[in-house]
Amino acid sequence: MDWSPGYREVAPPAALAGAVACLWVGVTPAEGAPPTRVLPDACVDLIWQRGTGVFLAGPDTGPCLMPMPPGTVLAGVRLRPGAGGPALGRPLTGLLDQRPGPADLRDELPRGLGARLAAEVPGELTPYDALRRLAGLAGDLVTSAPPDPLVTAAV
Repeated sequence: MDWSPGYREVAPPAALAGAVACLWVGVTPAEGAPPTRVLPDACVDLIWQRGTGVFLAGPDTGPCLMPMPPGTVLAGVRLRPGAGGPALGRPLTGLLDQRPGPADLRDELPRGLGARLAAEVPGELTPYDALRRLAGLAGDLVTSAPPDPLVTAAV
């Protein structure tokens, strides 16, 4: 995958396509960029940020401006509507419009998932390794807890 400045999405592995909308990477140029406007899409993203580690995003109830300091490198896995709650093992109402980071997730997510995210996808990885680990973790999560079929049908 290309790590030059910009935002790119790639299709998930076929086995995850029912629960994962896409894998993506975002790289801010060294000279910086204006905040990115993220529109609500009923999805939850597992996001790795270089130097920080993993955090969750959404689902959002309205547009969100995300500051993107110069040189920010992000890699993410976007879970489809109906997939985030089962995968994370909790209702998503507590995550609406939130961006909980690794420390916030340790106690919030069941089955030690927050600690697993922090341990398996630390901030000092290469973007490729972070994306690969996020995709593997998302695969484990959605295989053990598939998307809600009623939400999937409604979407």
